[in-house]
Amino acid sequence: MITVHHPHKVHDRGYLLGEGLFETCLVEAGDIQHLCAHLTRLKQGADHLGIAWPSVDIASLCHQVIAANHLLTTTCALRITLTQTSTQRGLISTSSAPDVVISAYPYTPPELDHTITGCTTTPYCINDRSPLCAFKTSNYLESIQAKRHARQNGFDEALLFNTQDRLCCTTIGNVFLYRNQELLTPCTQEGALPGVIRRQLLTHTATTNLRIRTTSITRHDCLEADVLFHTNSLIGIQSFSSLDGRQLQRLPCEIESTLRQHLLLKH
Repeated sequence: MITVHHPHKVHDRGYLLGEGLFETCLVEAGDIQHLCAHLTRLKQGADHLGIAWPSVDIASLCHQVIAANHLLTTTCALRITLTQTSTQRGLISTSSAPDVVISAYPYTPPELDHTITGCTTTPYCINDRSPLCAFKTSNYLESIQAKRHARQNGFDEALLFNTQDRLCCTTIGNVFLYRNQELLTPCTQEGALPGVIRRQLLTHTATTNLRIRTTSITRHDCLEADVLFHTNSLIGIQSFSSLDGRQLQRLPCEIESTLRQHLLLKH
């Protein structure tokens, strides 16, 4: 084998076969948001995939990477990638070791009043029967192709449905509907990722009058929605202005304000 610049890739099963996991965190002035929740999900995914947990202190390394990139006083995006490596070929390896890549980049979050111009549905779907839906695996092809499909058709984002044609997520996050004065989000049984921000909102709204119901959501439900928005660790909460050309509303100000306040609370 001859490789250029990165000879370790020959043995990286994440690079060769997609056998890996990742987490993306928002960092504010050196403070990694929800790091414990991200590392917990990463560890759960590693246990499920059979990837040994690294002996290094990942949290400490994250802070070192942020400092080394001179990002301690600004906002940045931090990515932690965990893969399996082996000198053996084939689908199953009896001799493997974990590899961790941590990277940090300058990042500017979207303005609070910024909405995605338009969202569309897509022919690509999520396999809701797969237990891998619970983790952020290195194989992101459905999301990549769905995003490409949206862009080629003049939209910014895409909704992905599962094999039963029920709503699952967007290409980069969990999705929420506001309809008939009720907030809805797909349940994990439908293939929705148990996102860190999703969990944050569900946890802290459970003790308030503002409840979020996890349920099955059909295409028809989406067509009747007043508001659509999605969440992830970098963007926080971001609304859509339209779905397949149909204009959508913004969340009522008091509800959006309450949700954003919940994002600042600790688990």
